[in-house]
Amino acid sequence: MKNIEREFPPEAAAEGEQFIINQFERANFDIRQYPELFERFKRLHNPPESKHFEDAVQIADIIETIWDELDAELPFKLEKKRMILAALLHDIGKSGPKEAGADEQKLIVALFDPSHYRKITDVGKNVAEETILHALRDSDLDDSTQRRIARYLNRLGIDVVNEKMISFWRRHADWTFDILKIYKEDKIDEKLAIMAASHHILEGKNPAGLNPEDIPHESQTIEMVETYEILTMVDQFQAYIKRSGKSHKEAVEEVRSKINRQKFSDKVKKEYLAILAIIEKSEGKLQAKLKK
Repeated sequence: MKNIEREFPPEAAAEGEQFIINQFERANFDIRQYPELFERFKRLHNPPESKHFEDAVQIADIIETIWDELDAELPFKLEKKRMILAALLHDIGKSGPKEAGADEQKLIVALFDPSHYRKITDVGKNVAEETILHALRDSDLDDSTQRRIARYLNRLGIDVVNEKMISFWRRHADWTFDILKIYKEDKIDEKLAIMAASHHILEGKNPAGLNPEDIPHESQTIEMVETYEILTMVDQFQAYIKRSGKSHKEAVEEVRSKINRQKFSDKVKKEYLAILAIIEKSEGKLQAKLKK
């Protein structure tokens, strides 16, 4: 059974910190100037235990890969550095709510970590449909950690007995918004907080309470890229969300169907579909990037 308090060698920790710094430098953003955010990302990027930040990095990589097409063909303009920054920040909520202290953040990061649920997925069960309590009991986390997680979630008002994991996972978008919206400055303003947090609108998660007509185009782009990646990339995280392995064509069709099911105006649907069209024709580039 795993204990989340295990310490990692200093050289490994230093390497992880430098990786985080380097990624944010792509967006001309010095994460060290934001100690609270930096500490959260250290917990989200702590290989091999936690690699959540790598998912955000891959979203940023894919956006860069198809940037020329996005910039040339979309009927609206995007700012590349802002897009990359929003992509890198978009899953910070997986470290827990803004009030969470260091120990509590570790608990939430562990609950999001797919490697703890292999016992469930190995027998063909869908972790997303398990209740939090059942998922914890069947995880490889030690009993003490399981109890600490359950107690903390109860303090947050989260019903571990009845709430399903998929509902819990989607809370990270709300937490991302709450963490980022407090900054209100040039680098992290309210729009960027909305951009970073509104990447699950198609699943009904709308932290900023946006009218669909007001969804930032940057949010639409991040959501399209992430949804496509989740559907096509077979790794341990995406596998337990969608049990994926879909082909490029199948993924595009599923995303298109999801868009068309939304009660959006024709204008908003057209904007989403314009991004999807670029993804659709970028098969070669995207498959090469996803296989790296």
